[in-house]
Amino acid sequence: DIGAETTQITARDPGAFLWRTRTPISRTFVDTDPTAIADQIWRATYELHGISGSPVILPTVTDTFTVTATAGADMAHAVIDQLSKLGLRWTVVSGRPVLGTFPREPIASLAECDFLVELRRRRDGSRTYNDVRLTGQNFAAVAVVPLAGLHLQTIVSADTLRGVANVEKAARASALESAVIRDELVVPAGASLHPQAPVSLGDLIPGKAFAVHTARASEVMRLDQMSVSGGPEGTDVRVTLVALEPLASDTVVAGESRL
Repeated sequence: DIGAETTQITARDPGAFLWRTRTPISRTFVDTDPTAIADQIWRATYELHGISGSPVILPTVTDTFTVTATAGADMAHAVIDQLSKLGLRWTVVSGRPVLGTFPREPIASLAECDFLVELRRRRDGSRTYNDVRLTGQNFAAVAVVPLAGLHLQTIVSADTLRGVANVEKAARASALESAVIRDELVVPAGASLHPQAPVSLGDLIPGKAFAVHTARASEVMRLDQMSVSGGPEGTDVRVTLVALEPLASDTVVAGESRL
């Protein structure tokens, strides 16, 4: 957008091609990690558009699922969205997709003084459920995680998920994720970093972990989003950090019922 006094340029990384590509392959992936499925979708998308480079695959610890992709039936981003619900984590760095989860070890430490906003401590149970019924296309499964004798129940819909094993695994993952009372440090979304914060732009890759310290609490957090804007006053680096997801417990009581 070119004007007499200013020019505005909007650009996107190659991940935008997922929104401009019908599912490029037909294949049933049997008991496969969502990251490996996403790798095949991305490679076929890049090949179709003549884009060089291949995804970077990080080590993952994820359940395996049986997923069917049908060429031309959906847009590629819809398949990736489905895989994200099954545990896929991804970002794009320097034009290359990065698939999988970065290590939990923080790459840098940030103190309260490194932010230009106030940090807070929050204890929140408003999204806590330990008795989850997940409904798929042809099957429903119930997973229960012990939580002080409570049965905080909810129903989760997964209309794109089909098959007994898939639904059972997804119900288990959903229960493990939601059966916690969150006690966490809160960094407001889009918080501006102090110009002297001990991180570089190369460190600020979504998915990487950072240790955040205040006088009241410390928390390991993952970078969810970042943005950089420049103006006459200088550069403003904004970050959105979220508390690191808890490690999964294996203590799950499962039940099931066919639809």
